[in-house]
Amino acid sequence: MRELNIDFAPKTLCHQLLNISIITIMLVVALTLIFGTFLEHYLALEGRKSVIESEIHNTTALRFNLLKEMTPSAPTPIPDAKKLTINHAIAKLNMPWSDLFDQLEHATSPNVALLSILPNAEKFQIKGVAETKTTDDMIDYIERLKKETFFTNVMIEKHEVNEQDINHPIRFQFSAQWRPQ
Repeated sequence: MRELNIDFAPKTLCHQLLNISIITIMLVVALTLIFGTFLEHYLALEGRKSVIESEIHNTTALRFNLLKEMTPSAPTPIPDAKKLTINHAIAKLNMPWSDLFDQLEHATSPNVALLSILPNAEKFQIKGVAETKTTDDMIDYIERLKKETFFTNVMIEKHEVNEQDINHPIRFQFSAQWRPQ
């Protein structure tokens, strides 16, 4: 079978020009819309770029000012009272705590209750308070501290009997110096 070509209105030059002009108008509109969209995105990106650049500029200026303020112009002298306080703190931190406690525990017997220890890092000295039941236990404890190589100048500073307690314990205060390391 053969193809039939039926055209009720023959195409004229005017009809063809109309079709071309409609297609051209549609292309121009489409290109205008595409160009407008790209232009809108470009302008939005340019706006964000200028905001980011101003933030970078402000941050750089702030950083420069902070660095300028933080740069020491001259060393600040430390007052003598502050130096003394710092040295006291360092001396306390550098105390030989483990050696001190080891030696005190080694010398302590079941008959002696060590109540308190007060160190003086500047003088390399400790003062302690202990309780015993008898004076012999007190003297024995002091003698054991004297035998420890860590301590020197171990002595009883004062002692008293607690009459208010039923057991009448002897409370004594002693002092000892330790050898600096």
